[in-house]
Amino acid sequence: MKKLFSVFLCLILVIVMLPVTALPAKAMTSGDWEYTQEPGGFATITRYNGTASEVTIPTWLGGYKVTAIGQAAFKWNTNLVKVTIPSTVTSIGMYAFADCGYLESITIPASVTSLGRGVFQSCCDLAYAEILGDIPSIEDYTFHDCCSLKRITLPASITRIHYAFGGCSSLKEVRFGGDMAQWSRIEIDSDNDPLTNAIIVYSSGTVAASGICGRNGSDSVVWTLDNVGTLTVSGAGEMSGYSYANTPWYSFRGAITSLIIAPGVTNIGPYAFYDCDNLADVSFPSGLTAIGSNAFAYCRSLTNVTIPSGVTVIGQSAFSDCRSLQSISIPSGVTVLELGLFEYCDYLTSLVIPDGVTQIKSDAFFVCSALSSLTIPASVTEIGPFAINGCSSLTDVYYGGTEAQWREISIDESNTSLDDAEIHFLAIPLAVSDITANKSSANTGETITWTAAATGGAGALRYCFYVYQGSTLVYNSGYGAASSVSYTPMEAGSYKVKVFVKDGAGKSTSRMSNVITVSAASTPITITGLSADKTSAVVGTKITWTAAASGGSGTLRYCFYVYKDNSVVYNSGYGAKANVSYTPTEAGSYKAKVFVKDGGGQAASRLSSVTPVSAPDTPIAIVSLSADKTSAVVGTKITWTAAASGGSGTLRYCFYVYKDSTIVYNSGYGTVSSVSYTPTAAGSYKAKVFVKDSGGKSATRLSGITSVSLADTPIAIASLSADKTSAVVGTKITWTAAASGGTGTLLYCFYVYQGSTVVYNSGYGTKANVSYTPTEAGSYKAKVFVKDGSGKSATKLSGVTAVIDGDTPLTVTGLTVSKTACVSSEPLVWTASALGGSGTLRYCFYIYRDGVVVQKGSYGTANAYSYTPILAGTYSAKVFVKDGAGNSASRTGGSCICTTG
Repeated sequence: MKKLFSVFLCLILVIVMLPVTALPAKAMTSGDWEYTQEPGGFATITRYNGTASEVTIPTWLGGYKVTAIGQAAFKWNTNLVKVTIPSTVTSIGMYAFADCGYLESITIPASVTSLGRGVFQSCCDLAYAEILGDIPSIEDYTFHDCCSLKRITLPASITRIHYAFGGCSSLKEVRFGGDMAQWSRIEIDSDNDPLTNAIIVYSSGTVAASGICGRNGSDSVVWTLDNVGTLTVSGAGEMSGYSYANTPWYSFRGAITSLIIAPGVTNIGPYAFYDCDNLADVSFPSGLTAIGSNAFAYCRSLTNVTIPSGVTVIGQSAFSDCRSLQSISIPSGVTVLELGLFEYCDYLTSLVIPDGVTQIKSDAFFVCSALSSLTIPASVTEIGPFAINGCSSLTDVYYGGTEAQWREISIDESNTSLDDAEIHFLAIPLAVSDITANKSSANTGETITWTAAATGGAGALRYCFYVYQGSTLVYNSGYGAASSVSYTPMEAGSYKVKVFVKDGAGKSTSRMSNVITVSAASTPITITGLSADKTSAVVGTKITWTAAASGGSGTLRYCFYVYKDNSVVYNSGYGAKANVSYTPTEAGSYKAKVFVKDGGGQAASRLSSVTPVSAPDTPIAIVSLSADKTSAVVGTKITWTAAASGGSGTLRYCFYVYKDSTIVYNSGYGTVSSVSYTPTAAGSYKAKVFVKDSGGKSATRLSGITSVSLADTPIAIASLSADKTSAVVGTKITWTAAASGGTGTLLYCFYVYQGSTVVYNSGYGTKANVSYTPTEAGSYKAKVFVKDGSGKSATKLSGVTAVIDGDTPLTVTGLTVSKTACVSSEPLVWTASALGGSGTLRYCFYIYRDGVVVQKGSYGTANAYSYTPILAGTYSAKVFVKDGAGNSASRTGGSCICTTG
């Protein structure tokens, strides 16, 4: 046995002494994949040569774990539509997916912490992207010219966004993993306009933005925009009028897809929804009376619009350039079709102008190129310049009067589209111009009446009404002369009516109404109280107002306005909380107003009494400003801390740090009452603090001097040792350095050698250790380079760790004790070393006193065991070692003579 062991040790020495050369990253191929094998058992994909449209990146190639997608690995792949990236991948190289023109969406897993520049540049079909890993920045051109990108998810870890989103013209929504404060701290380079104009959805809420929009700045009408793009305007009275591009939601216009004008709003102001290019759905209240000029101009996603019958004024160009508009109803109370009202609505195919309209002003239907049928009532007396011009599809004009009456209309000669159309006199086609309800919402048990407005046709008109609850037909009136129908819902739900109209000649037409929401009957909302927790306060003291409300249907939602001297200083937006808190920063008279809404649209409001707030009269006092060191060496951080009291509201601190008499650092104002600075040169250092309160009062104080000298202790590397003196292939070895001295922070760089060849270079960093897992047998050692903040350096080489193949037999090569002589109550530690075997080795220790077992351990991965003798005698140990395959070996040794203490 001893002879075999001697042969085994000789073989190890021969292997250790063989010359070994480190292998470079090796180019390999596996099916459609090209990759390189990297040190440590990792693989980097360098090229995908397949033609599949859906690709799942493998986690292993050739026995190597795939951890990286290399530079341009998928670039110009015009087949790729979907790709799945596994959680083994930690980095994606430059231009990895650039110019993949048909890639539709991408999810970058949480394992990825590094994205190169231009990764998805010019991926023209990419619509959705999710970045889940904690990446610190998005590099140049990452999504440049991704013109279909609509939504992107970004992590809260991002601190900078380079020139990454240029040309992303479709980007409307950014889902951010942090809150608004975190987003505001991100450094965003210029030329990222699509990103900065998109709506930001934060992780902590559903309301993206809100504010007031009542006439002349009144808070009687308010607006909220939610995270799914629905803009709701609610309250009572008229909206404010605006000019081009100054609505309060203009910066969010690209994210608005749906608009709800709630009951109570009577007027839509000029330019209110101008250039809301993605607005596709609009809901108006029955009480609306006016729509301002340019209100919906350039809303190019609108397709169908039903204007309530109560509207009598529609301003000029109100629906100009609504290029997807296919149908729109004009209420019977409108008397003038204003300038440019429907110009460039080139999907509008037919329109019925109601009786009572007297003027069709200039450009009203200019270049409505799809308009083929137009109904004009006998009440029209004037058709202005270019009103019906450029309507290249117009073939039929149905006029409600006689030919003689037609000739009496003042028609400007520029209306050339009328010259090519056939004029049908006294032949108005059958059309349902509107179907309206007497309620915009209702409770169960309330009767709803729908009324249809129809024109044209031959002879008497007959009406049939279908009433639907959701998609279920609940009532059929049958045909009759009545143009209205009444129905009393007994269940909550969404109700609508479809009317069918027949004339005497048997021709028919139909129209569907808007939806009316019916809620379970409930008691009215009653606000029984709104009170503050203080009858008076001083500046900087929080005041909380609490509302008490009951009744209504469904969940009650509360919106609070806080006033200072009758001016709004805070708006909470609607939410479930029945209280609001506010901390005044100025003296004045404060009060709150609460608005309460229920699920059925009922609303109520109440105003609180006044809480007077006065300014505190205590002056700011800086009690102390002291440093944590009276002396230091260059590269050592010094922290000065101020203690201040008094003033009004929150105190803010600004620190100046001086070297001799020169300012070397200015912190700027903030709420932190301390500042830190690390000197880079010798000298006399001191700090000066400036303290301000919310009322503008200030005070200042100078600290004592901290002397800073040059550090003259050299760098000393006390040791560089491995955690193993021997190991098998595939077992991680960790070398740890112990160093001191130098100036400032020490940086460490480790070279790992196999024989005399470098197989790994860690680069400089603050970690004082390095780990490496050998893939081949050999003699391994490490060399550490240590440098300080001034550029001084030192180096040290470790001892050798012998690494053998994992299929060698299990052998216990040593068993030592920490002391050979001791006194009782002194702990002893036995340490075993072993080689060979397969898998993880497990150790069990028996402790002997004078040859008799006094303690038995249990198996574990630790190769050391501690025992404290309590009696005199000769102590020794026996270690049993098992490997993963069940092989075992043992060794006895480590004697220590113990005397009584």
